Amino acid sequence: MKEPKEKNPTISVVGIPKELDKDSKGDIYNTLLSQNPFIGNCLKNNTSSVFEILSVKHLKTNENIKQAIIKVSDDIRHAIKNNNDRMFYGLLCCRVYDQLYIKRCHKCQGFGHYAKECS
Repeated sequence: MKEPKEKNPTISVVGIPKELDKDSKGDIYNTLLSQNPFIGNCLKNNTSSVFEILSVKHLKTNENIKQAIIKVSDDIRHAIKNNNDRMFYGLLCCRVYDQLYIKRCHKCQGFGHYAKECS
């Protein structure tokens, strides 16, 4: 069995209002960096730091609120955790949650592979 490669953590920032639909990923990125200085400090101090917005979508339970899915490096995740798992966006304080992605085969229900790779 192959050893899984190490991945950067993925987080979900929940609480971005729907009224900001005009905001693109770039605008959200710039707003989060400017209002959360600990992220910018991590990016300046460590060139291998990662802060990349993967997607922005509406919540299934509330169409008036959006969430941003962001790939971050370990040092940025620790900085967010030290900030009580909260990030500022506009006048709001948004909650941050970890996103977990687990490979699971639908053929044998095993973990670590998909059905097309199943033996």
